[in-house]
Amino acid sequence: MYSHEKARQKLSLAGLQKSIMDKIKMKWCHRIKLFKGKGTTDHQYHYNEYCKLRKEVKREIETAHNVFISNAENNITQSPQHFWSYIKSKSRHLSPIPILYEGQNLTGNDEVATALGQHFQEQLTIYLMKITRRRNVRTYSTS
Repeated sequence: MYSHEKARQKLSLAGLQKSIMDKIKMKWCHRIKLFKGKGTTDHQYHYNEYCKLRKEVKREIETAHNVFISNAENNITQSPQHFWSYIKSKSRHLSPIPILYEGQNLTGNDEVATALGQHFQEQLTIYLMKITRRRNVRTYSTS
């Protein structure tokens, strides 16, 4: 997940103020100008502004998210559905992505872990065999 997608996810949960949204827009404007204007005199200005706004946005989103969580915890007895809707939204993103490995769709965590372990073990074995062959060739050529 990209950072702006993470920010968007937190934005929807935290109900951020307009000022944070405006800073996000300004940050993206500076980012676009930064990449369009490479080699110009404004490049350093846009870079500094982008970095400053990125830091401010991250800090303000984190603060707003913490306030949101705190309010949800404090109001759990008055509004439990608010709390559980937040929990549900967090767990919705944990669905496994099917992985195609050797012609099979793997969806279970154990299947994926086993397949990845097997794949990397095979790759490591091939790599170690290549290194061993190189060392053997070197020892024969130097003697």
